[in-house]
Amino acid sequence: MLRSTITTLLLAAALLCAPPAAAGDHLLTREQAVELVQQRTSGRILGVDTANDGEFRVRVLVRQGEVRVFRVNRETGRVR
Repeated sequence: MLRSTITTLLLAAALLCAPPAAAGDHLLTREQAVELVQQRTSGRILGVDTANDGEFRVRVLVRQGEVRVFRVNRETGRVR
């Protein structure tokens, strides 16, 4: 748990402290989106799709046995 929290904080700090970039250069990668969702849920990642609205859709099998879909904004890293 502590390791996940530290990793999340480091990732957030890296995103906030990154120098300004040209449009499109600062977007989250698929791997970063998966990592954010993995840390939040501790579930098994089933797949990742790129939505047309600038988000990744990450499908996760959570502990309760249900599949949940999280949306990760590529520009902000916001997970919902």
